[in-house]
Amino acid sequence: MTDDNSDRSQEIRTQRPGRGVHVTAPGVRNAQELPEGATLNTGELVGGRFVIVRYLGSSGGGVSYLSEDTSLGGEVVIKVLSMESPDNVTFGHMAETVRLASAIEHRNLTKIIGMGRVEDGRAFVAMQFVKGATLSAILAKRRKEGQALSIRDTFTILAHVCEALEAVHQHMHHGVLTPYNIYLDPRGVVHVGNLAFGKIAAEYLAGLDRGPFRDSIYVAPEAEYTPEVMSDAADIYSLGMIAAEMLSPTGLPNDRDEAKAEAIMMLSKYPAVLSKLISNCIGENLAARPRSARSFRDQFLKAVREMRVDVSGPAPEDSLHVEPAVHDVADEEENLFDIPELTSLGADVSDPEQERYLVQKGGLDYGPFSPDKVLAQLHADEIDEFTAVLDRVTQHRVPLGEMDKFKQQVKEYIPKREERRRREAEARAELERKLKKGGWYGFAIACLVGIVLVAGQLYYLFTRPEPVSFPIQEAFAQV
Repeated sequence: MTDDNSDRSQEIRTQRPGRGVHVTAPGVRNAQELPEGATLNTGELVGGRFVIVRYLGSSGGGVSYLSEDTSLGGEVVIKVLSMESPDNVTFGHMAETVRLASAIEHRNLTKIIGMGRVEDGRAFVAMQFVKGATLSAILAKRRKEGQALSIRDTFTILAHVCEALEAVHQHMHHGVLTPYNIYLDPRGVVHVGNLAFGKIAAEYLAGLDRGPFRDSIYVAPEAEYTPEVMSDAADIYSLGMIAAEMLSPTGLPNDRDEAKAEAIMMLSKYPAVLSKLISNCIGENLAARPRSARSFRDQFLKAVREMRVDVSGPAPEDSLHVEPAVHDVADEEENLFDIPELTSLGADVSDPEQERYLVQKGGLDYGPFSPDKVLAQLHADEIDEFTAVLDRVTQHRVPLGEMDKFKQQVKEYIPKREERRRREAEARAELERKLKKGGWYGFAIACLVGIVLVAGQLYYLFTRPEPVSFPIQEAFAQV
């Protein structure tokens, strides 16, 4: 976050202009003019923990804001649904979808944090903020430069998307996967975003006879009038159409039927296995589509290998900076020190103190850290032996206690940690015992003091002398 945002983000402003007023977020670098009906202002507190930093953008389904999470720290995106305040039943259904999505954790999936209501009753979803560019923006930039995306980059990006979908499909389906919600961050990590919110917004817009279910070429045709019949196969359709878009040198038209026809014609110059794969994906016969995202990835990999495209070795100079999705065991040892991507990541495998490890906390990767810094977190009880750690050089992610680099040190540390925890538990128990014992002593002394006071009062009442009568007349006479 920029310096001029850090102090201002602590402000909490609750006054908001009336709807329809254009507001420029005050004092924020790169602030943009908000659209009609904007809901939130810079400095406003949302959900009791998110402070709005600035407006990010809007679509038919909602308005997005960058915010600061005052509870856990870090930047978060707040997406406010365009629909008016939903009733409790509708809100409950949406919240259940978001809850299900928030339980899914994967490196290539934008983390969903939760759902709530803003001041005017509209629903919002909070999710991880990904710095980087959308796939749509990357394609537009390449085409403007007169370049097409390579088959290697197309496969690598979609392979990571497939990994995310594999995790999603164990619980739900995405439903509205498009190049606009696939992101590439500066580290070369691919993120699939808009899970849950995208589908909620699309269902709302479908009721108004517009939105991605109606007019997006990337959304399965079966969603147009019967979104309730959508399944994982809808995401496979999206994979196919996005693949065709990435391979198209000029981009596909906005009409579904025209886009499909042009995609099939464009694919004729590729090997039959790739052309058939994508054609089956974008066809209306659900049974012909690959059975899973993993199957799509494997078939795509077979096609690129038939084309003799190396997707695991060093990337050409004109390739995108994307972390590799395939690691051939035979080539790994030979090429480990020659992968260009490692230079940009700052990893030098010859230096054991180099920061090459990412530690997963709450579904997000933190780091990079050196081995000493990873072990320091273990000793501080910030992580444990079950915490997932990614080696950025080998791209292997395993629990800390199972990683070769740390296995022995973790094994030696666990008994020390358990002994420390045992001593701490005993110390707490002893302190509680002393406090209880001290409490009983205090109670006994208090009771004794009370008895003495009561006895003194009783003694005084029974031993005090009788009062002597003194008629009032005699008193006046003596005066």
